[in-house]
Amino acid sequence: VDPVLLASAQDLQAELDSLRLRLGLLYAYQKDLEAAQQQWQQIVDPERPLELESGQKGVAQVLQGLWGTPRRILPEAEVQIRNHLDGWFEAVALQQLYRLQQRSDSLNALNQEQEKLALAALFRLTVVGGIPVLGALLGLILLLGWLGWSFWRQRPLVGPPWEVPWPGIGAQAVLTGWFLGFILLNALVPRLYTVLLGLGAQRLSPWHQAVTLFLTYNAGALLGAALLYRLLRLYPGWQKALQVRLWGPWPLWGLCGYWVALPLVVLAAALSQLLLPQAGGGNPILPLLLDSHGWGARLLFLAVVSVCAPVFEEVLFRGFWLPTLSRYLPMGAAILLSAFTFALAHLNLSDLLPLTMLGVVLGVVYSHSRNLLAPILLHSLWNTGSLVTLLVLGDAS
Repeated sequence: VDPVLLASAQDLQAELDSLRLRLGLLYAYQKDLEAAQQQWQQIVDPERPLELESGQKGVAQVLQGLWGTPRRILPEAEVQIRNHLDGWFEAVALQQLYRLQQRSDSLNALNQEQEKLALAALFRLTVVGGIPVLGALLGLILLLGWLGWSFWRQRPLVGPPWEVPWPGIGAQAVLTGWFLGFILLNALVPRLYTVLLGLGAQRLSPWHQAVTLFLTYNAGALLGAALLYRLLRLYPGWQKALQVRLWGPWPLWGLCGYWVALPLVVLAAALSQLLLPQAGGGNPILPLLLDSHGWGARLLFLAVVSVCAPVFEEVLFRGFWLPTLSRYLPMGAAILLSAFTFALAHLNLSDLLPLTMLGVVLGVVYSHSRNLLAPILLHSLWNTGSLVTLLVLGDAS
């Protein structure tokens, strides 16, 4: 048997058994004991090949005994439950165990602990839900005020086009080369990392997954930077499009743009769910982030999401691609097409409309601010807010 395929099969079986454990507890909580026993029996099935047995077999037998007929308490039942279950599922199993053992003090302490956790989770959810709502209301007020002021003063909604020295065919070559190279690096870098460290076919820990993500993304960013440099060095004056100035109102543009983006992107996400309900997708970083519990891995995820991605993507899509398009298209159409390209590059159909809307706001901000630091700040705030929200919701679950 191929060891790589066997390791993949073992990982898949472990995930499936973990799901069956929890599904069985949901059935038991709903008093459907027959369905619960069926889920746990699939884990302890004696006909399963030995190489596919997982560590959940012991706890599955414990749960079978706790909800079986007659009830049975196996040795080290509490240890098995605490080692293999967590959160609500652990609490439900321990409650059943303490009832059968008639340990009223332990049961009361567990119930009080669950009440505290529920209140803490409710507080987190209130904060996570309340802050974006207030931000969206502020953003809506800012958007309506800015639109009203622009029409009253007869000011254009977008800034003037750029005068770029490089040709459009060169920009297309840079984007195509970066995109194809990034796909190749996405397959090559993680493989090289596992080979060089001798990790073999084993499942990578959250730390190693964070490192591979960091290396992969930055390898793609370096490739993109090299392609940009190779093109731009041929055309003096390219700095007029890729403008970065430390002084000026760029923090105000970035912050206000973030607030304005909140209601617009939420609206686009709702429209996406209506038009593409089965699109699937999702950010591949999210499950990795939820699996990580150490701050080392989380800081690497934060570095990629909040620093590396905003800097590189804004240089590429707003600093380079948007000015190129403005040479050939009206400014509004250039912003829309650059935003759509930005969304397409994420290879996620379910986020196509929300990311396009975010890209439009980023493009409008850059067209007025003429400073790349403004969309970089907006982009960083957006990604960081999403990351923090996910962490809070993960800790609350």
